[in-house]
Amino acid sequence: MPQGSARSWVRTRQDGTHYAVTTHDNPAVTEWRRLVSDAARRAIPPDFVLFAGPVALTATFYLPRPKSAPKSVIVPTTRPDLDKALRSVLDSLSNVLFRDDSQVYRVLCEKRYAQASAPASAQIVVEG
Repeated sequence: MPQGSARSWVRTRQDGTHYAVTTHDNPAVTEWRRLVSDAARRAIPPDFVLFAGPVALTATFYLPRPKSAPKSVIVPTTRPDLDKALRSVLDSLSNVLFRDDSQVYRVLCEKRYAQASAPASAQIVVEG
């Protein structure tokens, strides 16, 4: 699920204090983030401690092959944008596997077509 572009602005409360409001172009990203976070929590041992140092991440996004796609096309070059899909995963894993996505020093990321009739999915590997 692509992150989408964020928009932020400042609002003023009745007491004069200010607070930030942020929205995303893709409202479904909230549910996707929850799914990714929950899957990560299930995959880690109970005594896991957040990675404190540098983290490397590998992400493979498997997208359904459209029936109209020729067999000669082996990788998707359509939406979702790879950087936006990666951004939603990084935000999902912050405070689950690592404190902040700024700890990620290396990323290997790609889009592939899923096996026939398989749903869209992602495989994420994090190394600390």
